[in-house]
Amino acid sequence: VYVISIMGGFSGAVTIKTTVCYDTDQTEQYDEGRNYFEAGTVSGTDSFEVPFSYTDACSGSGQYLREHWCDKNGMRFERNNFMKSELHYCPNGCSNGACNK
Repeated sequence: VYVISIMGGFSGAVTIKTTVCYDTDQTEQYDEGRNYFEAGTVSGTDSFEVPFSYTDACSGSGQYLREHWCDKNGMRFERNNFMKSELHYCPNGCSNGACNK
């Protein structure tokens, strides 16, 4: 619990909640979580305590991967700030939520 003061004499207690994020394909080699060669799921709760879950998936006729990861450097008070995703091109194609090696 943080106590804040606002100009004009108002003060009160504010509860600050943080995002929780887990990435099943985060490894030592891919410690930031962008693991294009292993399918994974990102799940947790956002700062409003709403649960989320996103699973890596192939798209674009099997040439692209929608990769999800936890961004530990995100802004703390944004909704779903720690969960990021990108569309990644897989030169050897994509299957079962991962780029082919």
